[in-house]
Amino acid sequence: LAAVHGFSANFGSPRLWWFVVIILCMWLIDRNVKRSGVEMRCSQQIIKMLNAKGEFNGAILVLHAQETFREAEPGAVLLQVVGVNGRHPLTQIAYPAGQNRWQLEFHIRLQPNAEKQNWAHRLYDHARAREGTDEGILLEVAGPMSTLGTFGQEELLRDVHRVVFVAIGVGFTGCIHPLFHAHEAQIRPEHIRFCCRTPSAEYGDALEPVCSAYGLRRGHQLRISVSDGPAREGEKQTRSEWNEMLTTEVNALSPGGHGLVLLFCCGPSPAVRGVQNLFLDDMRVRMVAEAFG
Repeated sequence: LAAVHGFSANFGSPRLWWFVVIILCMWLIDRNVKRSGVEMRCSQQIIKMLNAKGEFNGAILVLHAQETFREAEPGAVLLQVVGVNGRHPLTQIAYPAGQNRWQLEFHIRLQPNAEKQNWAHRLYDHARAREGTDEGILLEVAGPMSTLGTFGQEELLRDVHRVVFVAIGVGFTGCIHPLFHAHEAQIRPEHIRFCCRTPSAEYGDALEPVCSAYGLRRGHQLRISVSDGPAREGEKQTRSEWNEMLTTEVNALSPGGHGLVLLFCCGPSPAVRGVQNLFLDDMRVRMVAEAFG
């Protein structure tokens, strides 16, 4: 005991040393995460959103890796944009791009009321400065980190062979992880429906190649619903028309009320609650939801 008191007197209390050890461990983890990251250069597409009055209502930045990868899967990653301070957790999109190759993308939402100093706003300014040039955006990506940031319920796909994905806005990114697992489970495209609600027809065009790589054709297994602005024929929908379309797609996968349908839903909280209420009493539907905002 006397020795411990002597040590504490000369080098600090044991609590202080535990604090130092914790800080050191955090530094080592942070250093390893940085070193384990993959560096990639991406092309960019800025999709600006307008409200019903034609006013700026935020944007979606689509980053598309200029190279494909031999191994990749969707999931939560830690993203560092070279030239933008700070790192941020995001969901990585991965989809087939030829034999044994995978394409990566990141879809990042900028809210219209975002603070000028937040990470997304700094990234948006960084991207706008490169519009119209061939200069790509350089990323350092660490992950994916297990199922962090995803539904974590993909094991349900082993027992269900009819799946509906409901994505609202950039909730599309959250649906790609279970879609990847449905692909791995060899669930046929005709037994899948992917319904995406977006205020921009341009974003519908951006997500189409991702779904097409998984065998989902626009207007068939992939259904786009545009809430504002111009849209392709049959894709401009009111909220009631959107709800009717979701019900129709569930009915198509469970004709006559036979067969369980697994429904993955991801998007802003109010929109997700609307989908949950729509199928609250439907015994055919087993829903897994992930809400944000």
